[in-house]
Amino acid sequence: MIRIHAIVLIIALNLGAAAAQASLIQNGDFESSPNLTNWTVEPNSGAITTTSVISGAKSLIINDTNAGAGVSQSFTGQAEVVIKADFAVFASTVEGARTFNMTLRAPDNTLRMNLRVVLDNGNQALQAYNGSAFVNLGSLTANTTVDVGDDHLWSAAESIVINTLVVHAHMAPSGSNYDVTLNNQTVTGLSLFQFNPTTTNFKIGNVRFQNFSTTDSPYLVDNVSVNVIPTPAALPAGLAMMGLLTMRRRK
Repeated sequence: MIRIHAIVLIIALNLGAAAAQASLIQNGDFESSPNLTNWTVEPNSGAITTTSVISGAKSLIINDTNAGAGVSQSFTGQAEVVIKADFAVFASTVEGARTFNMTLRAPDNTLRMNLRVVLDNGNQALQAYNGSAFVNLGSLTANTTVDVGDDHLWSAAESIVINTLVVHAHMAPSGSNYDVTLNNQTVTGLSLFQFNPTTTNFKIGNVRFQNFSTTDSPYLVDNVSVNVIPTPAALPAGLAMMGLLTMRRRK
């Protein structure tokens, strides 16, 4: 009984330490001053809003006035990460128009994943690019916020409906895969398209939010985080001690 309790305690302590790991993203809640500290912002692509916020006092708004422009942040490349972001979108009335877009890139800027929310057959479907086209990720769909005044402008009048996106990405030369969760619904075991499969840089080192067309809708982003999934060698020493403790108790 002593052995079992000791092992359970060590596992709990070490898993807790891993869960408490700091995000690689700085100012992911967009609360820092000056605004958008630590983020790279292209002209007319993103700004801070204080009237329509997902949480806290500020959120990021991605504009629809500069096609292709975006807001991004780079970090030390990692082979396995969990990326999380909250976002809010208006319901698009234009088939094929994006209401949200997030890309993940390697440290050398190779595009590794391209996710978007787009109006598809009446649904705000979450899609991923597979190398030749965007495809729906199962039945994952985003919830929408009613655009008061139908003016495509985020204001205090809107009652914001929050979407939570979580991506668990695992990069490897032998094959990369990822799981995507949107609002507590998950699609697992997806193949991650490699835009440059010959590169040796199988890591995620950049997250970016952008719009691709002036027909796209502006959207809100908040609470962005990137956390490393530690390898066994990188886990705290307590997990390694677990086996030793077990052996000693058996003697």
